Amino acid sequence: MGYYDDPTYGIVLSCEHRDILFDIKLHIAGNWYEVKRIDYLIKIGSDYQCQLCLRDTGVEDGRWYLGTSFMAGYYMQFDRTAGTITMNHAASGTKGPWAEDNTAPVNIYGINWTTVGLLIMGIGICVILFVVICIFAFCYLLRMTMLAASMPVKVKKDESLGTQLHSLIASA
Repeated sequence: MGYYDDPTYGIVLSCEHRDILFDIKLHIAGNWYEVKRIDYLIKIGSDYQCQLCLRDTGVEDGRWYLGTSFMAGYYMQFDRTAGTITMNHAASGTKGPWAEDNTAPVNIYGINWTTVGLLIMGIGICVILFVVICIFAFCYLLRMTMLAASMPVKVKKDESLGTQLHSLIASA
């Protein structure tokens, strides 16, 4: 996916690639919020380019600028004296309500835990099958070695070694 850092717009990418991006789920003040890709990508210009409307602060504390694209669809109330921000769904907003039971989303960071579980189970089955096959191969080779060791070897002085080996292999 190609993108570039524009001095005016920040991160810019082709709008054709917006379908491979994912929705972002944020946990803020005890509630889960979803930022859909249509909320954090805005079409700019006439050449089908999209601006990415999320930025990190540049500080290693995990803070991000969400910007107005995140706030669209919410009624925001800023209280400077208390240092709080209140978010409520705007009547004209298109965003759905956050989870009423305040549960974490099932699919965090694009990971489907059912798929991960099935992959781990599949790998486990493959490892078990490999070990069983190795044990059977070892037992088979051990049995063949024991049978070969228990066979009486008759050495005939008048035959060549190659003829004796051929007759020994044929009798096994």
